[in-house]
Amino acid sequence: MQRSATVSNDIPHTGGQEPSPVPTDQTQVVAHLLVDATSCDSKVPQWLKSLGYTPPSATIIPPLFGYATRLLAPSSASQRDWMGVLIHADPPSHLRSGASLPTDEGHWSVNLGGTGKAFPH
Repeated sequence: MQRSATVSNDIPHTGGQEPSPVPTDQTQVVAHLLVDATSCDSKVPQWLKSLGYTPPSATIIPPLFGYATRLLAPSSASQRDWMGVLIHADPPSHLRSGASLPTDEGHWSVNLGGTGKAFPH
C-alpha cells in the first residue's frame, strides 16, 4: 500500500463519495479536493496518522454565525391573518435573518440569526 497521496489533473474524479469511517487497505478515494465538514473534533487526522499517512494541513474557516431564540406567549386579544414571518438575509450588506412562527402549544418562536459577526447580542 502506498503511504502518500498525490494529486494529478489526469485523475478522473467523482463527488459525493462517503468512505467508511475507518479506511481499510481496499478503500480508495480519488479526489482533487477533500472537505471534512464533520466538525472541529474530526477524527480524520488521527485515522490517517494511524494508517501511516501524514495528515494534510488544514484550513479552518470559522462560520461566525450566531443566533438567539425566544418563546413568547401572545396576548389573548392578538389577532392575525398570517401564519408567520420570515426575514431573509441579503448578503453582503444585510447579514441578519429572522423568523417568527407559532408553536403547537400556542406560543410564538422568535428566532434571530446572523453571519459574519452580525449576530444578535
